[in-house]
Amino acid sequence: MATIIELDSVSGSSDEHSASNEHSGLASAAGIQVAQAASTEQPAAAEPVPADVGNGAAVQTEAPAAANAPAAAAPHEYVADASNTVRFPANVAIDNIRVDGRHLLLEQPDGSVVVIKDGALNVPTFILGDIEVPRVALLAALEASHVDIAFGADGSISAGPGNGTPGSAGGNFAVPVGGIGNGFDLSALLPPTALQFGRLEPRELTIGVREKDSTPSIDPVASTTVYEAGLPARSGESHGSNEPAASETTSGTIGFSSPDGVSEVSLGGHVLTGVPQTFTDATGSLTASYVYDPATGLGTISYSYTLIDNTSGDTTSVNLPVAVTDADGDPAAPGNLAINIVDDAPTAIADTDSITAGQFGPATGNVLAGGTDGVDVNLTDGAADTQGADGATVVGVTSGTTNSDLDDGGTLGVQIQGTYGKLTLNADGTYSYARDAGTPGGVDDVFTYTIKDGDGDLSHTTLTISIGDAPPVITDLTPEARGGDVTVNEEALNVGTPGGPGSNPSSTAETGTGTFTISSPDGIASLTISGQAFITNGVFTAGSFTTPEGNTLAVTAYDAATGQVSYTYTLLDNEAHPTALGENSLFENFAVVLTDQDGQSANDTLTIDVVDDVPTANADTNSVAEGAIATGNVLSDATDDVFGADGAAAGGGVVGVAAGSNTASPVSGGLGGAGIAGTYGTLTLNANGSYSYDGFANAVPAGGATDTFVYTIMDGDGDLSTTTLTITLSDVNNAPVAANTQNWMSSDPAQQTLSTPSYPDGYPLLVTIPTDADGDNLIVTATGTIPTGTFYFDGVTYVALTAGTVLYDPAGGINLLDDLVYRPTATVTDTVNVNLSLDVFDGTAHVTQTVGIHEVPPTSLPSDTAQVGNGNSPLTSGNDQTQNLSLSQATVSAITADPHGSTVVIYTDFQESPFVTPIPLGERNPGVFGDGSAGSHREQEVQVEIRIGANRFAVVEDDLTAGTFEQSWTYDPATGLMKATVDYDHIFLLDGAGVATTTTLADYLIANPPAAGDTWTLSYFDNDGGNYQARAVRFEFFSHDPGDPGITVNGDATLADQIYGTSGIDHLNGNGGNDVIIGRGGNDFLSGGGGSDLISGGDGNDLLVGGFGQDTMTGGNGADTFKLDQLDIKDLISDYSGAGGQGDVIDLTSLFDTAPGGANIGEFVNYDAGTGTLSVDADGTANGTNFVDVATLTNVPVSSTITLLYDDGITQHTTTANAV
Repeated sequence: MATIIELDSVSGSSDEHSASNEHSGLASAAGIQVAQAASTEQPAAAEPVPADVGNGAAVQTEAPAAANAPAAAAPHEYVADASNTVRFPANVAIDNIRVDGRHLLLEQPDGSVVVIKDGALNVPTFILGDIEVPRVALLAALEASHVDIAFGADGSISAGPGNGTPGSAGGNFAVPVGGIGNGFDLSALLPPTALQFGRLEPRELTIGVREKDSTPSIDPVASTTVYEAGLPARSGESHGSNEPAASETTSGTIGFSSPDGVSEVSLGGHVLTGVPQTFTDATGSLTASYVYDPATGLGTISYSYTLIDNTSGDTTSVNLPVAVTDADGDPAAPGNLAINIVDDAPTAIADTDSITAGQFGPATGNVLAGGTDGVDVNLTDGAADTQGADGATVVGVTSGTTNSDLDDGGTLGVQIQGTYGKLTLNADGTYSYARDAGTPGGVDDVFTYTIKDGDGDLSHTTLTISIGDAPPVITDLTPEARGGDVTVNEEALNVGTPGGPGSNPSSTAETGTGTFTISSPDGIASLTISGQAFITNGVFTAGSFTTPEGNTLAVTAYDAATGQVSYTYTLLDNEAHPTALGENSLFENFAVVLTDQDGQSANDTLTIDVVDDVPTANADTNSVAEGAIATGNVLSDATDDVFGADGAAAGGGVVGVAAGSNTASPVSGGLGGAGIAGTYGTLTLNANGSYSYDGFANAVPAGGATDTFVYTIMDGDGDLSTTTLTITLSDVNNAPVAANTQNWMSSDPAQQTLSTPSYPDGYPLLVTIPTDADGDNLIVTATGTIPTGTFYFDGVTYVALTAGTVLYDPAGGINLLDDLVYRPTATVTDTVNVNLSLDVFDGTAHVTQTVGIHEVPPTSLPSDTAQVGNGNSPLTSGNDQTQNLSLSQATVSAITADPHGSTVVIYTDFQESPFVTPIPLGERNPGVFGDGSAGSHREQEVQVEIRIGANRFAVVEDDLTAGTFEQSWTYDPATGLMKATVDYDHIFLLDGAGVATTTTLADYLIANPPAAGDTWTLSYFDNDGGNYQARAVRFEFFSHDPGDPGITVNGDATLADQIYGTSGIDHLNGNGGNDVIIGRGGNDFLSGGGGSDLISGGDGNDLLVGGFGQDTMTGGNGADTFKLDQLDIKDLISDYSGAGGQGDVIDLTSLFDTAPGGANIGEFVNYDAGTGTLSVDADGTANGTNFVDVATLTNVPVSSTITLLYDDGITQHTTTANAV
């Protein structure tokens, strides 16, 4: 073990522990007592005993020192504090110390290790327990562990791994080195030394001075570094990555001390001199020399080392041994100059290259060299890679940006598929890139390549190929302004197509074909026409679609080699061309969009020219006799008018008509309504082409004539065509026009003179005078069987009319038509309905004129009425529905006078639900028994009875079997209900079982005369349920009253009636036609109905109802009521005599149910005494301005006499009108 002596300062004092002198500042050998390692042999008396540093025990030379006791458990890692001190437990052993990089390791006897972090850089002070290990003891422990130590200028100690050579203090001993013994009280680490200091005895010595032999030493040598990056280019090798920095050279000095002089100084095995020498090997060049100062014994080695070539490996170094030998041959402990060589690594620099728009390459270059290779057309091929001192080659390439190295020679020299093309990259860095056809432009294709230098260092980067962007192109399309691409014609539309047929359906011009061309250097991604895709992701698919105009565009083919796109356009429907511009064009445009692979688009328009189809009106003719009517249809008669594909205009194809023949200009209007008057007739032409031509009578000359009209048609988009309609007329005779009439009177001849006016010679007949449009003389002759009782006045007397009698001949001065009378037959109660036939002759044609004559027997009103049910709720099936009737005196008197002449009439609404009035036609008459019809159900289910006390009389029986099935109910058109009329001789008494006996109601009433006020129970019984029901049954009791000769007349629905009343109470209704109603005596009910009627009440208090025509009403004597039915017709009242006179009133019930707001109705009626006009407020605003005239009182009575009657549904009221 080496012994290290640390000398304290020497002073002149001495004690028992030290001795010194001051000779040249050095202690004499005799004056220094040293603790020295002891031998294992028996030491001499004057020598110290070796002791173990760890425990202070004497070292036995015969055997190794005993192992230390294991240390107590301690933390495995320690770190020096701010004062560079480490505190350990007291039992930590420090006798086996190792250096591990920056750290000191204390190996413990039990095999564990205590680590002092960073302890090798600056060896800290050790404190074991509370005792600080002396510096000399710590140094001794480091030396004993073969740890190299070095001292800093500040006195710090650094430690390094030893070279394993034995120490000078015992490496040659035969036994292993032991410890230095146990420490004394000051420190457990300082072994006690058995020093024997005798008591000093003064004695006189003779001192001889001998110079001490010294050993040279070399200062600690710090390592240094050179960098391959600074290497210049060598033969066949690249320069370093940082050549300008000269980092391949390092220089420095190494100090040494050699007090005994210098015999040799060497560095790296080369003996140095004071003159710089250069030594070169394959790695580097060393230039070194040294200087030495004998006076101080100090020297310095100066060196400069230049790396001249790269080395293989990432961590290499050059070690240059440092040696110094002094003059007496003592060598210094060897030193070593370590020159670390930092490897140079390559750096791959990102490269870019390009392909111009619309081109496909190749793009070439060299990723290692960069620059421009002159092969492709671009100006740069990227940047040169930094290969470094070791040189580099390409070792791998892949598509995309991977951000990782790839060392794969299999990827070199072959095509690598990128996103848009293929790259071939070689080991020497050369490459070639070819763009794939159909790929987009304006994109980058990126590859990652890796380079490797001579000692295996890798670096990767990217090669980016920028592909220029070229737009796609569409050609061969013609804009609308130049006529479009394809023309189709509406006139060619076929039958069966939505717009067909056109005016020329045999043509094929409804279809057109065409082509256009597309191209795209950047590939075709899609082609759309009007939003419909036909190329998708470069793939063409033929197809068709319905256009916005309802037609078909089919894209049929695409030639990828030429870019030609083929299409067909088929017109299926007419189009809405500009209005009234004739054969014009409508263009259907389709947006064509071509998109390349990089999303760039070209836009154009495919234009189809659709030529309008126009209408053609063809001339029409017709013929008709003078005064007759001709009909037809100008659109379809003879040669049809042609509207073409657009069809007729909405609302009809004909838009105008006019008299004349000028077709140069279209006409409009004149359709329908009153028509257009031509020369010989009136044409009524409708929009749908139908027409009626009504020739004027007696207007056509003998040779005939033509009447010409022009008309215009219009198609669906307003195009017009005009032509003529010519009517050819022939001259013909117009037959006479004779109007038939009806005459009504009582069958009782006595009534001719019993009332006012009196008709002793017979009732004058209403006979109209015939007319002739041609103005021909008309002769009217009585023909056929002449009704008995018909007479005419020959100027002297009344003569019975006979057949052949000329009654009218204006040319002969004969007019007996106004002198015809009728005398009823002798039978008082008979009914006579006969016709007087008259022949009307104009010299050419015969026309029959009929005069109806009707004798009406006396007919009284019902003397009693009653109703079962309210008309709203069904009469419950299976139960009697009854209503009590209290007999009136009139009914009793009639029965008493003649029970066989009494009749009951029953009305019912029996039908299948729902209920309507009138009863539907199919529910009126029965079929056969059990057929399920409503009529059959009525006969089978309904039984009507009259009950007098406990006696039941069957009026109408329910027919329960097929044998009894018969029709009892008939439809009554006057009421819309079903009606059964039964006289008292056919109403039978039922026995206890409900079976009819032979006793009639007439028989019963003869035996049991009724009295006024008696109660009869009226019964309705429905024997079945279901949907067949009645909601009301009305009973009307009629009895012949010899004291009332009144008649009831319902006049003809259309012809003019002349009705004569009686001295009794008459009900005379004219119905349709312009009627003459004469009430004569009695309180009559007179109604004109439709037509402009002449109503005369005669004597009695009459009710005169004007009805719907403009009527003239004469009340006659008595208090008459004039009933006004219509707001919009002003009736004439000729003899109103109100308050203070005969007591006439005006009934306004039909105009007002009640006054608005409950006011007096008189506030809404004005009377103008100056004009005799009665008016009412039409909008219900009192004293308003919207008054309508409803009657004229021709005798102009004073206003105070005008009495108004109205009924509010509960009570009748009278009031007076406002005088204005």
